Amino acid sequence: MKLKPRLFPFTETMARPSLRIAAARMADPPVTLAHLLLLVYTSIGAVVWGGTLILDARGGEFEQYLLLLGFLGLSSAVFIFTRVQDNQVGIFYLPVFLTIIIFVRFGLVPVECFLDARDLDPEFAGRYDFLLRALEYIIIGMFAFWAGCVVTSRAGGAREPQPVVGLPQTDEGKCSVLVWSGAMYSIVFAIQVYLLHAHLYSYVGTWQAYYAHLASLQVLQTVSTLGGAAALILAAIERYLHPNDLLGRWLFRLILAAECAWGLASGMKEGLLGPFMLVAMISSLIQRKFNKGWIAAALIMLVIVYPFTNRYRRIVLKEGGLGSVSEVSSTALKALSETQRNQAGMQGWLESGWRLTVSRMDMLSNFGLVLWLGPRTAALEGSERWWMAPYYPFIPRFIWHSKPILNKGSRFSVATGSTPTSSRAITYPGDLYATYGLPGLLVGMFLLGIMSQWLAGTIGGAPDGRRLFIYAAMFSSIWPLETDAFSYWTGLIKSFVILHVAAFMIYGPRLPILTGPSALKKPTRHL
Repeated sequence: MKLKPRLFPFTETMARPSLRIAAARMADPPVTLAHLLLLVYTSIGAVVWGGTLILDARGGEFEQYLLLLGFLGLSSAVFIFTRVQDNQVGIFYLPVFLTIIIFVRFGLVPVECFLDARDLDPEFAGRYDFLLRALEYIIIGMFAFWAGCVVTSRAGGAREPQPVVGLPQTDEGKCSVLVWSGAMYSIVFAIQVYLLHAHLYSYVGTWQAYYAHLASLQVLQTVSTLGGAAALILAAIERYLHPNDLLGRWLFRLILAAECAWGLASGMKEGLLGPFMLVAMISSLIQRKFNKGWIAAALIMLVIVYPFTNRYRRIVLKEGGLGSVSEVSSTALKALSETQRNQAGMQGWLESGWRLTVSRMDMLSNFGLVLWLGPRTAALEGSERWWMAPYYPFIPRFIWHSKPILNKGSRFSVATGSTPTSSRAITYPGDLYATYGLPGLLVGMFLLGIMSQWLAGTIGGAPDGRRLFIYAAMFSSIWPLETDAFSYWTGLIKSFVILHVAAFMIYGPRLPILTGPSALKKPTRHL
C-alpha cells in the first residue's frame, strides 16, 4: 500500500448557579463480565481448537498460532480482570484499550493470513514461521507492558474513578471554551486550505513541494494536526457535558464534519477514522456508557470508503497532486464513479472494503517482515539518536538545518520491496526489536506500560474538563502503534508539552484531583 510520506507531528457541570448540581459520572464505562467472558471464551476456543488439531497429529503452524493466540487472549483477560476495581475500569482506560488493540491487531486479525493464503505477504514465500515468531515476541512484550502498568499503579496509588460532581461554571466560562474551540479550528482550517493550494496537503501534495518547504511544513502540520484534534476534543467535551446547549451542539457537528471532510480529501483513512474514535471515547467517558454506535460507525465508514480511497489515491498519483478544493471535488467524483464501475455491485464493494480493512489492521505481518529482514534491518537506521529526544521536537528545521528526517517507514518500505514514495508501518514493537533486539522490546514495552498507567491515573478521582482534554488528546497519540520508537516518543513528548500549555490557556491552572462531595468546594477558573 503506497502512502505519501507524512511528517510525524510530533504523529462540573452547572449551566447556571441557580440550577441543581448534576451528578453525572465521568468515569470510563466499566468492563463488564460479558466483555471479559467474550475475551476468555474466544481465547479458550482458540486453545481448544489448536490443541484438538495438534492431537490429531497435524501439528501445523496454524495450530501453533492458535495456541499462542489463545495464551495471549487468556493473559489479556487476566490482566484486565486485575484492573477491574469496583467495576469501574472500562474500555477506554488506556492500559485496557492498548491490551485489546494489541490482541486484535497483532493476534486476532492476522488469523486471516492462515485462512486465506492470498493475505500472506509475498515476501514470506508461503512461510508462516515469521508470524509465529513475531507473535511470540508480542506475547513477551505484553508481559513487560503489563509489568509497567502494575509497577506504576502500585507506586502511584491508583485512584478509583469517582462521580464527577458539578462544579459551578458560569455561562461566560462555558462560552470561553467554545470560543477557544472555534478560534483554534478557524486557524487550523486556514492552514489546511493553504497547504492544499501549496500542494503540501497530505497525500494530495507533491514531492517537489514537500522537500522545498520541509522546514515550514513541519511547523504548519504540527499546528494543523494537534490544533484540529484539540478543537474537536474541546467541542466534544462541551457537547456531552452540556447536551442542551444549542451553540455547543452545532459547533461540535461543524468541526466533526470538517475534520471528516479533510480526512477524506487527504486520502488517508486515519484522518477519517480518528475523529470518530475521539468522539466515541469522550462520549463514553462522560455519559458512562460504552457508545458502541460511534465505534461501529467508524468501522463501517472505513469498510465503505476503503475501495474509494484507494482509487482516489491512484488518480491523485497519476495527476501529480491536487491544489484546490475544486480539483479535490472533481477527483473524488471521478474516483467514486470508477470504483462503482470496478466493483460487482454493493456486495462486491463491501467485500473488497472488508478485505482491505482486515489487511490494513494486520500489524503482525509487518513485525514478521522485520524478522524476515534479519541483519538487513541495520539499513533502516537514520541519523536520529535518543539523546536528541528531549529537544528534537522543539527545534524547528529552519533553525536546526541538519535535523534528522524521520522517514524510517519509507526505508522499511524500500527494504521490503516497495518504492521510496511509499511508507510502511514498521510498528512500535517491531522497531524496538529491529533496533535493540529482545532487551529493547522489553524496555520499550515496559515504558509504554508506565506511560499508559500514569495517564490513566490522571482521570481518576473527580476529573475536570482540563484533565479530560489532556487525556483525550494524549490517548489519540498513544494508541496507534504504527510508527518507529523514536518518532513515537518524540511525538508524545511534543504533544504532552503543547497540550499542557494549551490547557493552561483554556482552563486555567491545574486543580488538585478531588473525590466525592469535596469537589464542590473548589471553584473553577475560566478565561
